[in-house]
Amino acid sequence: MKSYLYAYNGVNFREVRSDKSTRALSIIDYVHHEIHAGSHFRVVDYTDLSSGASIEFLFTAPDSDKEIHFFFEISTEAEAEYLFVEDAVIAGSGTTVTTINSNRNSTKTASLNLFHTPVDVTISGTTLAKSRLGAGRKLGGSDRNDDEIILKRNSKNYLRIMEKAGSANLIGWSFSWYEHTPKED
Repeated sequence: MKSYLYAYNGVNFREVRSDKSTRALSIIDYVHHEIHAGSHFRVVDYTDLSSGASIEFLFTAPDSDKEIHFFFEISTEAEAEYLFVEDAVIAGSGTTVTTINSNRNSTKTASLNLFHTPVDVTISGTTLAKSRLGAGRKLGGSDRNDDEIILKRNSKNYLRIMEKAGSANLIGWSFSWYEHTPKED
């Protein structure tokens, strides 16, 4: 006796296929699905911060039904600190940062706008994350926010990474997100 597994795609039921050799189901996680759909974006970069310096970013979420599911990772050569704030007061956006669609065959562009060096920032609003990285002045560290944050609609989100070792410090960052419009059942 054979058994069949079906999945509903919103329009039709289709038979779910399995690996011919092992009969195991081939499943990808949702973020991986968003990459294939062309709705996953990223920015990866680094800079060498001088003693006591910082780098700042502004993420502006669209005023739409599209949800921004955001992740970030920061790595440092020596001690550093970061602060991520929702609804910061910012006079000027700064310089646009180019985002990359993780599906290099997709023509979709991000609706989340990303800038570096925003102008006249007032730290107010809700602190979403903050941490100190590294152990003293000689050891670096990293922090990955594995907990996805769905950014508030029409919000200005501010991230500051500060050098705290007292000497030059190589700082790396990775921002990734997918953009999803919830479907009604």
